Amino acid sequence: KTVRFNEKIALDVFTILDNFYKRGIGIFSEKNLPQNRWPPIDAKPLSDKELTDFFFYAALTMRGGIISDDPFMRLWNLRGKHPTLFDPELVVKKWTPEQIREKLVAAGMSYKGLEIPRFWHRNSVNLCQWWGGDLRNVFKYGVLEFEEAFRRIDYERSEVGFYGMRRKIFSLLTIWLQGKNFIPVFPTPIPVDFHAMRVLWATEILDANKWAKPFSPNERHPKQL
Repeated sequence: KTVRFNEKIALDVFTILDNFYKRGIGIFSEKNLPQNRWPPIDAKPLSDKELTDFFFYAALTMRGGIISDDPFMRLWNLRGKHPTLFDPELVVKKWTPEQIREKLVAAGMSYKGLEIPRFWHRNSVNLCQWWGGDLRNVFKYGVLEFEEAFRRIDYERSEVGFYGMRRKIFSLLTIWLQGKNFIPVFPTPIPVDFHAMRVLWATEILDANKWAKPFSPNERHPKQL
């Protein structure tokens, strides 16, 4: 009731962005997209299943104030040393959350150091037990839109879901898989973050002036705010 969108401006702005994206102009060049830069072009090609698995685990690390290239690079290096860590069936058989945490920290990935290793292992168990060890199965058998796919893996509604993946992270993962033609293409929401909100406000797609209250920093916030 309080968020208002100007659909005419949205259509104009998104049409421009869509045109730039499809033509690979500027920042939309495929070579700039982290999911296309890793694995590196000169690396041994991965099978569709192997790359799906890599994305499955990489999505868990896309949190906080990060540049996406960093976790991709570190995870790729980690995969070179411990390839079984990126195979769901072998994660279940050979790894514990504690061992996963040790390797992630050693690879320079200590953010959410207790949570992500636990989810890494738990999600591997659920993927193998309920989805045949292949994330692509989530998108089969009647999935025609994003919310149906998300409903299937939402741990709050299903015991077969994945932890550490709400709509933002799962939409990012879905877009990666769609971009590689691993799963059907259907309308998928963008992962809404500060940058997305900034564009919506700056172009007045989102009308904040009629309802938003000024932000009032308190002692917990940086003085710059």
